[in-house]
This record gives sequence, C-alpha cells and structure tokens, in this order.
Amino acid sequence: MDRTPVGPEAAIIGRHELVALATGTRITHTVEINGPDADGLAQAFGFKREELQETVDALAQYAERS
Repeated sequence: MDRTPVGPEAAIIGRHELVALATGTRITHTVEINGPDADGLAQAFGFKREELQETVDALAQYAERS
C-alpha cells in the first residue's frame, strides 16, 4: 500500500495486489482518495487510464522477475 498525503486531511491511497495463478499473475491496482472533498480531489487530479496502465505494467514486470 502507498499513501500520499495531499493536504492536512486528505490522502491518495494506492493498493497493489499480485496473485500467482497457474496461467500467470492476476494484478489488481486500486486508487482511493480519502478526505472531506475526495470527489473534488479526484476531478482535480484527473486520473487517466493510461497513467494507471503504466503502474500495472510496472507491477507485471515485477511479477515476471519474482
């Protein structure tokens, strides 16, 4: 889990789960924003699918090396 504070009362939390399967690895990447204005922060940060894909690709490379 990664936790990045984005103010006194808010944080971005990233959870990464890699599960070995008979046919490869299942990767689950979850991003959560906690705080009083979580919806506003999500819009302000404008998470893009391609940026999240880069993270999942890096996790896949890690799984292949392990």
